[in-house]
Amino acid sequence: MPKQKRSVTITEVANRAGVSISTVSRVLNKPHIVRADTRERVQEAIEEMNFIPDPMARGLGSRNIRTVAVVVPNIINSSMAEIVRGATETLREHHADTLLFNSNEDPEVELRHYQYLTENMIHGVIFITHCGADVDFGRIAGSMPVVLVDREETHPRVDTFIVDDQQAVDIQYQYLKGLGHEHIGMVAGNRMTMGAQRRVRHFRRVLEEDGRVLEEGRMIAYCPWTMEGGRDGFLELIDKMPEVTAVICNNDILGLGAQGAAYEHRIRIPEDISVIGADNCTESAYLAPSLTTLNYPSYEIGRRSANAVIERFGDMNRAGGMVKLPVQLMERKSCGPPRKGPLTANISR
Repeated sequence: MPKQKRSVTITEVANRAGVSISTVSRVLNKPHIVRADTRERVQEAIEEMNFIPDPMARGLGSRNIRTVAVVVPNIINSSMAEIVRGATETLREHHADTLLFNSNEDPEVELRHYQYLTENMIHGVIFITHCGADVDFGRIAGSMPVVLVDREETHPRVDTFIVDDQQAVDIQYQYLKGLGHEHIGMVAGNRMTMGAQRRVRHFRRVLEEDGRVLEEGRMIAYCPWTMEGGRDGFLELIDKMPEVTAVICNNDILGLGAQGAAYEHRIRIPEDISVIGADNCTESAYLAPSLTTLNYPSYEIGRRSANAVIERFGDMNRAGGMVKLPVQLMERKSCGPPRKGPLTANISR
């Protein structure tokens, strides 16, 4: 009876044979160009370890165009689209194709995408944020480059790029405090996502540093990362926290929804409520009033992510690491001093 095949990485085969990963790949793709004794040693290691060549192993030694998957939770956020643009343009410069997966903020869909990546001809993957799926990055990082964006996780041989959320929330809070606001709430985004969880955690921290307590049931509104979510989250927050004079929105899409809700209910911005966003999506500068926000280096994150994939094609054993990128305040027209007295708008939904 033949031996049961088990999951073995090309790195393990290379270590067993005492050769480089690229040599193993050449044996798989062009064995005639490898010295006979080296080829025999690699083939023996493959047989002993019951190695099943995967797409990454096949692709390392060939000149075929590689395919890199980019997985996003939604495609409506122009800031996220900038990350994708930075990644795809950089990958194209290195003769790599891009395959885009949109999970639509559904954890089950994200898991199906992950399953597809491990079973099909994908040579690398960039995961941009996530929607709560429990994905085993360590498992696939042994056979293809894996890059995480906006996921505060560390794995060996996985590269991670993340915006400095601590700095972001500090800037938002201190800016509003500087305008005189004492009653600040947050439209946080999807409760299941790491982005929302991190920013709420930093909001709690900055309040505590200011001698205050975060009443999460009153001061936080969770919602989908959409304009409709921002609208509903804004109205929920005002309903729960009628004294609120300033709202932190955890991305600009939520901020757009919040401003739309304000217009709908005749709430003046910034005279009645100030709104500050995060990530500086293209539309934010063209609102009336324009949205004060934080400038995220979205395109740069995309380029760095793609370059990390390309670099790992050449060295799968390189140690992974996390890079935090800074943000900058973009002061516009949606924030001002706090109103005097209660909010009189009718916010029935």
